Amino acid sequence: MDHYCNIAGSIIKYLGDKDWGKELYSKGLDKAENVKDYRNIAAGVTYHLEDEDWAAEILKEGDGPYEIAPLSGPFGYMREGDGTVVYLSNSEPDIFVRIKQVTDLVYDTIVEYDGEKVVDFSEYEGDNFDSELFDDCSIFDVVEMIEGSLSDEDKFELLLNKDILSKGIALIFIDAENKTISQIENIDELHKIILRDKDDLRIYIREYDHVYDY
Repeated sequence: MDHYCNIAGSIIKYLGDKDWGKELYSKGLDKAENVKDYRNIAAGVTYHLEDEDWAAEILKEGDGPYEIAPLSGPFGYMREGDGTVVYLSNSEPDIFVRIKQVTDLVYDTIVEYDGEKVVDFSEYEGDNFDSELFDDCSIFDVVEMIEGSLSDEDKFELLLNKDILSKGIALIFIDAENKTISQIENIDELHKIILRDKDDLRIYIREYDHVYDY
């Protein structure tokens, strides 16, 4: 199965042939035997084909959607002063599909745009985020830039508390081990997650705005 995924990714990247790549991903699905195989294919489909809908179908077949606990946000839009969401995950391969699970849930307003009815939602990587955090980074990426004698775990915890929780920014935990998505509401919850998953945690920062601001 990995053979098909690797070739598909290379063909799309270096030859630009998405149709051939999609055919190979489909063959890889025929060979998939476990959850990990489905996740790897879904990750390739998301990254190389940018087809989040198909990736979601693949994950549903192999893993199913994660259970989502009530999310208090705030979500909203950058134009109105909200719209920054930080995701913390202990699994990298299917992160974009899981983020889509969240946005499909919380952004449901329909507007007319360019002659069509669409969801009022656009997504960006958080390049304007005012923090020492940056998109798609691990604990160790972050703490390298922070001076002091505290442990890596304590530095990471303090930074998330200072720059996210204390500012009322939504911090969403995507837990691949338990197949759940929940919001981290306080420092005690964050502390437990960091202690348990410190070697696998990665941060993803997203900013959301109206579709007409895209």
